[in-house]
Formats: sequence, C-alpha cells, structure tokens
Amino acid sequence: MKRSSLVLAVFLGLLAFGCAHADGLGRGSLIGVWSGEVTEGSETYDLTMTIRTLRLGENAGTAVYSGTINCVGTLTYRGGHEAVFSFDESIDDATACADGGRIEIHQSGNGGLHWEWFRPQGDSQPDAVADLRRIG
Repeated sequence: MKRSSLVLAVFLGLLAFGCAHADGLGRGSLIGVWSGEVTEGSETYDLTMTIRTLRLGENAGTAVYSGTINCVGTLTYRGGHEAVFSFDESIDDATACADGGRIEIHQSGNGGLHWEWFRPQGDSQPDAVADLRRIG
C-alpha cells in the first residue's frame, strides 16, 4: 500500500470514529426512562421522563411532573448539536404547568443526564434544572 493511501485510510478511519463519537452521548443511550428532582427557583418537584425515539420532528416521549405540580408533557425531538439534545414540550394541562417550553439534555459526569427547561419566550438561561438517573 502506498504511503498516501495508508495516510488517507487512517484519516478516514479517524474521521469516521470521531463522527460516531462526536456527541459524546450516543443517541441510542438516551432511549429509556429517566427520573430526578427538578429545581425551579425555590420550588422542587419530581420528573420522570421517557424517551422512546429520536426522530426529528416526531413524538419522542413524555415528561411526567409530580409533587407540587402535576402535569404531563409530550416531547417532540428538535435535534442535537455539540452533545446537547433538544425537545419541544407540549403540556396536556396548561393551567397546571407552562406550555410550549424547550428542554435540553446532555450527559452529566455520573452517567446520568443534566436536564434544563426554558420558557417558550426563548430565554437563554434555563428556568428549571434537574439531574436525572436512568430507571428503565
């Protein structure tokens, strides 16, 4: 094998490996059931989030909030970039919870997920945060 061919083969192999691992959190590893405690200002409540699929624009799963608030959100996958995966949330009962928020998740250091919720007005800072662990 010529040196230039070998260099090209190694480069393409590294490029493929890098692309496969660029998000740091494989998309498939998000699929499952996650749970944790949400902090929103001085309020805390429980969250169980189920992610069933990561197909752009499709119903990806649900977010069930309980404790001091009680509502269910439907998640629509918006896409991912730089290891952050984004969802639009539509709440079943907007009198109990804010409707139309955006959720962003990324891997946390302990193998769980760091979850952030943003108001529909497009705030740049999250209004609620949680660290989730896989429960299923």
